[in-house]
Amino acid sequence: MRREILSVVFQTRCACGSTLDTEGTLTYGKPSIAQYPALSQTLGKYLEAALYGKLLAQEALDKAASEVNALLRTGGN
Repeated sequence: MRREILSVVFQTRCACGSTLDTEGTLTYGKPSIAQYPALSQTLGKYLEAALYGKLLAQEALDKAASEVNALLRTGGN
């Protein structure tokens, strides 16, 4: 019985694109929103700036949050 329940759970697909396969391996997909490429690029840009010391960590987070929130509000346009 447990195996049948696990089989159903493992084959369930989450809204965010994550899946559990029949071996129990969790995989993560990309969010299915139009802004995802721009959001990912923005986060990467500020993460890199913080890692290379071009911005302080908090500064990078604040700038990333501001740009990401703007992208989400405008739909990426």
